[in-house]
Amino acid sequence: MITVVIPLYNKERSILDTVHSVLAQTYKDFELVIVNDGSKDNSLHVVQGINDVRVVIVDKENGGVSSARNAGILAAKNNYIAFLDGDDIWHPEHLGILADSMKILDNDEIGGVGSSFYKSNSKEFDGSKFKREEAVIIDDYFNFMSSSAPRFNSSTLMVKKDKVLETGLFDEQLKYGEDVDFWYRLFSKYKLIYNKAVTTIYFIAAENRSVHYVMPLERRFHQFDYAGKTASEKRYLDKLVALIVLDYFNQKAYKQAGIILKMYASRMVGVMLYFIGLIKKKLK
Repeated sequence: MITVVIPLYNKERSILDTVHSVLAQTYKDFELVIVNDGSKDNSLHVVQGINDVRVVIVDKENGGVSSARNAGILAAKNNYIAFLDGDDIWHPEHLGILADSMKILDNDEIGGVGSSFYKSNSKEFDGSKFKREEAVIIDDYFNFMSSSAPRFNSSTLMVKKDKVLETGLFDEQLKYGEDVDFWYRLFSKYKLIYNKAVTTIYFIAAENRSVHYVMPLERRFHQFDYAGKTASEKRYLDKLVALIVLDYFNQKAYKQAGIILKMYASRMVGVMLYFIGLIKKKLK
């Protein structure tokens, strides 16, 4: 059995679409924990109107998305926990694919399983994008994640609760990159199962995506220790540095970008190699 955790904050217009995509799953053996993180709009009232015995609502004071996910993890009755943001959409086969992947490849070295996604302004799933794929065990998470190709995101990932409690919950001090930090710690110790089947819509036109404002440095995952790291892990950290710089440049937050560039001046070769790879990909 799986616990689905949805953090909810001010998404009264989108939350029902998200919840219905969970309730429509072909895999039925789940509970759905919706954590209302002190919403100021009508979100709580909207989800309280859902009539399904599998739905559990946790109502708490606002503490941010990390706090909400952590509350959902701690409230979960099951060891398998799948996350879904309050404006994204699952294909009906999403949980089934994750459950099958974990069942086929499950062992004590595995921390979680993820599938792929695509970004869209529409919540109608493009059927041409869905194709069943074989799951694989990723032995080198950092090499796998160093690619510029999208892999998984929080709305496509299912983890083991016991492994998460061991490696650490979401850092509640972080407001941006908290998921990357969470994955980093989990998959530094445990292996990832990956199924490249596209099972999730990342809804671009969300009501309160954090990309809509400049995140202060102290609230985002940005402090990386390269000491003693493998070559693939260093390459992955170079990618994270490059993406942070790119994000701040796109937002015209040049001061923050400059601070990051100064912090990682000794890694500029690796950072520039990632930028060059991005440019080559766009030119293809």
